[in-house]
Amino acid sequence: MVVNTDITQWSLTKTTANSAQTPADIIPLQQWLAVPVPGTVAQAMGDAGPQEDLEQYDWWYTAQFPMPKTGKRTYLQCDGLATLSEVWVNDQQVLYSQSMFENHKLDITDYLQTDNTLAIVFKALAPHLAERRARPQWKTNLVDNQNLRWFRTSLLGRMPGWTPPIKAIGPWRDISIVSVAKFDLVECTVFSEVDEALNGKVHVNLELDFVDAKLAADPQIQFLLDGKIYPITAKPIKGGGAFIDTEIAIEQPQLWWPHTHGEPYLHAYKITAIIDGEVTTLTEGKLGFKRVTAANQTNQLALEVNNNKIFCRGACWATPNITSLNASKQEYRHLLKLLVDAGANMVRVGGTMVYEHNDFYALCDELGILVWQDFMFANMDYPFADEDFSKLVAKEVRQQITRLKQTASIAVFCGNSEMQQQAAMMGMEQTQWANALFDTFIPQKLEEQQLTLPYFTSSPCEGGLPFHTDTGLTHYYGVGAYKLMPDHFTVREVGFTSECLGFSHIPVTASLKQAFESPYPATHTPNWKAGIPRDNSAGWDFEDIRNFYLEKIFGVVADTLRYSDPETYFKLATIATAEMVSSVYSIWRTSVSNCNGALAWFYQDIVAGAGWGMVDSFARPKAAYYFLKRVWQPQQVLLINNSLNGYTLEVQNETAHTLQAQLNIVLVGLSDNIVAEHTQEITLAANSVDAHKLDTVFGRFMDATHAYKFGRQTIYAVVAELRNESGELISQAVSFPGCRRINTGVGEITGSITSDNESTVTLTSSVFVEYACLESKTTQFSDNYTCMLPGKTYSFKACEQIKSVHVSTLNLQKEFRVT
Repeated sequence: MVVNTDITQWSLTKTTANSAQTPADIIPLQQWLAVPVPGTVAQAMGDAGPQEDLEQYDWWYTAQFPMPKTGKRTYLQCDGLATLSEVWVNDQQVLYSQSMFENHKLDITDYLQTDNTLAIVFKALAPHLAERRARPQWKTNLVDNQNLRWFRTSLLGRMPGWTPPIKAIGPWRDISIVSVAKFDLVECTVFSEVDEALNGKVHVNLELDFVDAKLAADPQIQFLLDGKIYPITAKPIKGGGAFIDTEIAIEQPQLWWPHTHGEPYLHAYKITAIIDGEVTTLTEGKLGFKRVTAANQTNQLALEVNNNKIFCRGACWATPNITSLNASKQEYRHLLKLLVDAGANMVRVGGTMVYEHNDFYALCDELGILVWQDFMFANMDYPFADEDFSKLVAKEVRQQITRLKQTASIAVFCGNSEMQQQAAMMGMEQTQWANALFDTFIPQKLEEQQLTLPYFTSSPCEGGLPFHTDTGLTHYYGVGAYKLMPDHFTVREVGFTSECLGFSHIPVTASLKQAFESPYPATHTPNWKAGIPRDNSAGWDFEDIRNFYLEKIFGVVADTLRYSDPETYFKLATIATAEMVSSVYSIWRTSVSNCNGALAWFYQDIVAGAGWGMVDSFARPKAAYYFLKRVWQPQQVLLINNSLNGYTLEVQNETAHTLQAQLNIVLVGLSDNIVAEHTQEITLAANSVDAHKLDTVFGRFMDATHAYKFGRQTIYAVVAELRNESGELISQAVSFPGCRRINTGVGEITGSITSDNESTVTLTSSVFVEYACLESKTTQFSDNYTCMLPGKTYSFKACEQIKSVHVSTLNLQKEFRVT
């Protein structure tokens, strides 16, 4: 019998650095604060007063717990301590930890009394950061202290311009007391492997340590997969233990797929043992069978899942709560379900963040989201040659591989974020980019743990220089920070970009009001600027980048518009960045590009404001989310402006089912009139693409791109829609080949709201509508910022029941309320 007990009542106090050497040195009258665990000092202090320089102090967490009523052996399980910490049980030190990414299981049986005191001190990191240490080969502006490369702590809160200075201090993961009566499950890992013929294999690694050595005699152990029994044999360990290291062949198992390409099927497994005459469940869980390989032909990287090349799209994950570094399972589910609904099939946990909670990976398994997993290293010259540092990192790497390899969703491991890029950009020679930790050590540990998943030494990497965008794995900010337009040739050269398209996306009105008490906040204030990302030491921020594209798209002067008409400024700024990211993805998704994968930077904002996220800090989707949703779907239509070569129209079906739909293509004139229209029924086989030239579809030269300029522009918008047999919209693509109009059109939008468990808003317009934006005080919608053709019906599902909705557009003078 194993009993796991959480310690629920914790207190916190601070002392000046090194003033208390043991818990007994703390003054009894010290001021104590009741705090949650797991949690952080910043979380605890957030409600108690203004933030201080928390790393200047030692922080003491204490709790009482009784002697466990059952069990002959007791362990203290600490899943994450940030960062330099000492653990004391009844004034006896049982641990000194130097990494927030390492977990600890401590036998405290001999330290226990009837009533027990647990104390954990998190030592001041500031004095250690100030110590003189060996110089790195290069420096980085990413962080505020170069000595961070010596410490295993998150860079969150330490990257000026990216995050507020909220640093990880405290027991940020679970702490519990574990009591065992008959045996201790020292190690237990269950993971799968799939070969090229799609036959499966289950690896079981298990070690039992029996409290009474007599119980170790021939334990009868079974592995059950979907109820089917597979007997396995345990081998004895001297001193009263047993271990299992075995493989179980599973012929042609039902496979786990990313949700865009199939069902993320999970098999139920259980391991049982008869110990001392009783049947005991040692472990149980879910197991997914998948095969992931990386193909790199002619310098173009692609991932294959179950022998099928897939286009990986999604975003780079950011912690949902920088203060606590934790989220509830419901919060994780909400964010990840939004990602699935958007059509994303991959999320990257980058090296500037933290290894995520088990709940995160379990939900990715369930929902069918591939995970690109960085180890938590970024930009710096890490001192792996230092013996103490290498030992510390070795434990972290081993533990994280052991934990993560058991998840179905893990698809790629990557050594670090931008370390090679940083060195190369500082002018270092290629030999200086090398680091044995990423080049040899981690790959060896992956091989030792029998993992065959793709591994990349750094993101980006490969090519003449790691940041070149036409070879290998790249980061693409050409459209974005470097002010290129989507028609720039470098866009089509990208093969796989594990981060890209960083923009300062404006949040929705409800979030602007919640954070800034105005739908159009003053953008020059410190409060607003705190939410605008920037690269440290750069003379510009990403609001400057947004304004550049706003001016390019709409032909206005951003500053003048912001001063004179903030409402229109916010409306256009919202659309500008959303159009940019969707335009680039439209190219990457089609056959005109070499791209096989792209992960947007970021998925969600860390703080309130116009951050990089496509979802804001209140977990509300921004306009960019809806624009990306239209180009991430497994069944969709796309339009590409090829200038003198006209428009390419491409219909895609990534699913395992035949697509039957009606394709409607409409050319809209400058007066919102319909210039030309083509409708046809299409049948598209599973996992296939159908591409056409627009001029061929209409059977004549249209100059829809207005590239030849034989006279005035006549086409304002090109709209392509896919609808199912019931007339419901499956996919929409819209392209504007030339000048844009703002609030000049005259027309009407009518509609209705029907409600059951949720509400559905149905809209119809009398004229072409450019980006109908639906807003409600209480909920979000399944789709938004949709263009509307006259006379067509468009439906929008609300997440909750609503009585009315406000509708605004980019091109009509009026705004509308539908009830």
